[in-house]
Amino acid sequence: MRLLALCLLAIFGYIASSSVISGRLDISKRAINSHYERDVNSITLEKRKGGGGGKGGGSSSSGGGTSRGGSGVTPSYGGGRYYGGGASVPYAAGARSSRGLAPVGLLGVGALAFFPGLWLYGAYLYPYSSPYSFHNRTSNNNETKPVECLCQEYSVCGCDENSDSTYLDSVIGDGNTTSFNQSLVRVADVNGTSTIVLNGTLPNGTTANFATSIRGHSSLGLVMIASSFACAFLLI
Repeated sequence: MRLLALCLLAIFGYIASSSVISGRLDISKRAINSHYERDVNSITLEKRKGGGGGKGGGSSSSGGGTSRGGSGVTPSYGGGRYYGGGASVPYAAGARSSRGLAPVGLLGVGALAFFPGLWLYGAYLYPYSSPYSFHNRTSNNNETKPVECLCQEYSVCGCDENSDSTYLDSVIGDGNTTSFNQSLVRVADVNGTSTIVLNGTLPNGTTANFATSIRGHSSLGLVMIASSFACAFLLI
């Protein structure tokens, strides 16, 4: 009887939490879209005052955010869950990421020489609070380096703090700088410190697929259905 009571309690708990989670997801989606709409309006106003415009692939939107099915570049790091800069949801360069990462300044094109030929405008600098630790198989040493991420002005940004080991492995690999994706990651001397610098710039028009953020919730539902059958078996 105690086992049966626990099963029933779990089912009712899931039913109650489902409506709460669904509500939170809906509110979260509206909040994200509202946030990026404000960013796009702000950037549009700057352009009217004489600012430049991003070069988009099929869309001029630099707001990022989410959309049904996603658009533009798809995440290809960390098992296809993250963009190169670590974000799972892109946003307007110069704004805060979904995890609260904020830029500390805007660098001119001349300061971006270590990523030659990639910049039409200046770039916002996003310093990560946590360094990346990895094993350099070439030197057979464990290394830890601070991380900074750059996003071109008037573009979509994919910079965000990310400690997922699968993401770090897909970006840093074996730690050998010669094997890095040179358009994404470089190691540069920043104020006398060897620093990992990421290019988090994404093509304008890039949005994340909103459906991927609720897959875990769907999987939980399947687990609870199985639990329901188990409880029904106990009643027989």
